[in-house]
Amino acid sequence: PVVFPADPDTEERAYLDAITGDLSAGCSASNYYCDIVDTNYLNKNGWPDLIVVGAFYDSLISEEFVGNATEKNVPIVMLKNSYEGDESETEPRDMLEMIELVETLALALGTTEDAVAVGNDKASFCEAAGSFRRIAQTAQDNGVRSMASYMPYQKDHAEGLTGAFLPNPDQDPVLSMMQNLGLPILYNEHNGNYWEYH
Repeated sequence: PVVFPADPDTEERAYLDAITGDLSAGCSASNYYCDIVDTNYLNKNGWPDLIVVGAFYDSLISEEFVGNATEKNVPIVMLKNSYEGDESETEPRDMLEMIELVETLALALGTTEDAVAVGNDKASFCEAAGSFRRIAQTAQDNGVRSMASYMPYQKDHAEGLTGAFLPNPDQDPVLSMMQNLGLPILYNEHNGNYWEYH
């Protein structure tokens, strides 16, 4: 946390603690991988009409969870970050495509879209993307290369060393978007896999 201050501060923690319906109360405050889904809250307070699961969270949907949802007649929509098709030709969606997919789903479910608010958000996104593209080109021109990583990971390494997970940009919607906007991102040595661990 000293190097990468990702933990919520006191005010942020109080805000988060005030939110009801935490389905992962056993680990959601840990700032680490959290794979617990407690359905007791849903059983007590009622299940939703539809469950939408994001691309990074499909591993949380256990057979037990699916069984419980099926028993309650609650459909589950799984969003994927790769197009389905020939496994040797997996073509990932970037973040923009994922946002468009969620917007399409919301509209299909009958959500009323605030044209002004959404229009402003889209304009801001395009403006930020244009700025990012110019900065990425400057990085390219100056020979800068980047690599995404999740670190430091674990403790008790020798001085100056740390564990790390290194993702491939073509397996991640955000990194894929950055790469599509021109950021030079290095790939790990395990082409085709999301993570390389050290």
